[in-house]
Amino acid sequence: MSKQKLIIGGRDSITVTCPECRHTKKIPVYSLIKRSFKARCTCGNLFEVEVEGRKKFRKKTELDGFFEKFHHQEGEKFPVVHWETTFVHFKKPNCLIENISMNGIGFKTLVAHELSVNDYVRLKTRLDDSAKTLIERNLLVRFVRNNYIGCMVLESGGQDNKLAWYMLS
Repeated sequence: MSKQKLIIGGRDSITVTCPECRHTKKIPVYSLIKRSFKARCTCGNLFEVEVEGRKKFRKKTELDGFFEKFHHQEGEKFPVVHWETTFVHFKKPNCLIENISMNGIGFKTLVAHELSVNDYVRLKTRLDDSAKTLIERNLLVRFVRNNYIGCMVLESGGQDNKLAWYMLS
């Protein structure tokens, strides 16, 4: 049985497409009771649909990275993240980036941490694309469970195009 993953992305309805005959049906988001359900098309095909409430697609990754906590005062401009270009090569990674989107990053710490919700973090990594693109972000911690940290991107550092291409690959 095939599985279809749909992202709500702030819309009020989702469009489910039969993988067999490509017939589509719009379903209002308010009518969704479960995040995962089975759908039967008019052609008789049965398939699974999984719905995610997030706004943007999140790509699973296994990227080494380096993070550090920083302090930020309300109304203050965020610090420029640009560490020296060779920084990633000299510092031992202290996190493994498990997923990345245009709006958020989820990573596991490889060291003990004292991060909590609403802390500010700087993160640096290289993508596993052919150019080994350097990504630097200021993040706000939104979720902490043991050594897994879920963060919201505060500023992109002008790297949105590079990350968008990576997300498509």
